[in-house]
Amino acid sequence: MPFMVAANRRNRPDDGGSRIGAAVEALLERWSELWGVPQLTRFVRVELSQRLKRAAGRCFPDRGAITLNERFLQEHPEELGVTLCHEAAHVAAWLLHGRSIQPHGPEWQRLMTLAGFPADRTCAIVAPEPSRESSRRPVFVHRCPECGYTHRDHSQKIRWACPLCARRGRRVPLEVTGVVPTDVQ
Repeated sequence: MPFMVAANRRNRPDDGGSRIGAAVEALLERWSELWGVPQLTRFVRVELSQRLKRAAGRCFPDRGAITLNERFLQEHPEELGVTLCHEAAHVAAWLLHGRSIQPHGPEWQRLMTLAGFPADRTCAIVAPEPSRESSRRPVFVHRCPECGYTHRDHSQKIRWACPLCARRGRRVPLEVTGVVPTDVQ
């Protein structure tokens, strides 16, 4: 295999990783042909990480390193394609145009459009796990009435829209469905 899908710094028993690996390989091969970047599949290394908290993925184009948020993909497996494409387009744009381009510039946007995805600058944000200090404040639970996406935050978000629905071309405001009380210790 020209790239790897591995858990971040750990060898764990097969928990579906080979299934994800096959999907990643197929997607990268398709985009490699579509974008005219034959070296993409040899250059890219994909890792799954539970350490990512606020992003669905991360990329270092000059190293061909893509890290995907394992927890996010477990909760939203349907987002593998768009998240991987977002990050792989960074690597492909770097291979095609060098380091002088903007991360989400027209070169990157063209690759996303060719792959059939919207050229969004951000992937769905994954709520960070609460820290000890922040656990003393109330947590507002925001929910998308269309797809069921949930987001927890210590402040009530009034103008936020569902990031998953936004990728599908719909602006659906999140509703506050509850407040989780926290114990003061």
